[in-house]
Amino acid sequence: MGNHLVVPLIIHLALSTNAQVPIISLNSASSFGVIASTSVTTSAQTTVNGDLGLTPGGTFTGSLSISGSTYTGNDPVAIAARADAEAAFEAGSAITNFTDISGEDLGGQVLNPGIYRFTSIAYLNGILTLDAQGSATAQFIFQIASSFASTAGSSVLLLNGAQACNVFFLIGGTAGIGAGTAFAGSVLAKKMIALDTSAVVIGGVYSLGGVVDLNGNAVINASSQRPPSNHLPNCGATDPQSRRGELGQLLLLLCAVPAIAADNIPTLWAIVLRQLDDGFYKRFLILFVAYFGFLLLLWWFGCVVGAEN
Repeated sequence: MGNHLVVPLIIHLALSTNAQVPIISLNSASSFGVIASTSVTTSAQTTVNGDLGLTPGGTFTGSLSISGSTYTGNDPVAIAARADAEAAFEAGSAITNFTDISGEDLGGQVLNPGIYRFTSIAYLNGILTLDAQGSATAQFIFQIASSFASTAGSSVLLLNGAQACNVFFLIGGTAGIGAGTAFAGSVLAKKMIALDTSAVVIGGVYSLGGVVDLNGNAVINASSQRPPSNHLPNCGATDPQSRRGELGQLLLLLCAVPAIAADNIPTLWAIVLRQLDDGFYKRFLILFVAYFGFLLLLWWFGCVVGAEN
């Protein structure tokens, strides 16, 4: 069993290290947390950090809290965003320099930047780790010919400069994100996208030909990590060694907690804790705790001295 798990991991690292990953971009769709073609449904309070688009038509049902703008019907902003999302899907799907991992579970894998191909359905059962190897502009592209499904409690962990806005799941069928999943990346699917209870997506969900079904979720648009001065077609810092994107994502998660439904908080904090597996974040947390601990000590000392006087 041990050898069976180790060998594919080594192969993927070797192949993807030398891969020249083409840049694909969502362009105007990058500010959207949700895009749907026919309808957006929610069965429990859901938070969308970003814009929401519904085109060419359809309805909203349920309770949605949207931090950005809503564009529907023939609105030119919605039409352009959907077209850009479709263009990104087609561009990413047309890349032929890929590593075929059909039939393998994404759970438990550690992958370097590259293009990964599934000729049929793809599953995520556990933790998928994406290691950018210090490059804030590195992309991870998953070409999935059929459908995609993650089991409850799964997650996508970003390490060493990896950013959610540079992760793309291009799905030819439907996409299902399991309950409590901590997901990072843009999900572009030809058919329906369904998020189960309390799943959190840092990135976006874009159904190019169907419904987006939400159920007490938080969708945090990944473009909020992008530095304002960066005009590259992809997100990320211009300095490939910079950790701004990862740190920005961590701070975004911490700040997002009070704004979302209570049911999402355990999933959101699970992302934070998994990100802390990286030594960079451990050092950040230690400094953060030490700083506020020092302030607390000063406050306590002032109260004690003041009381004695």
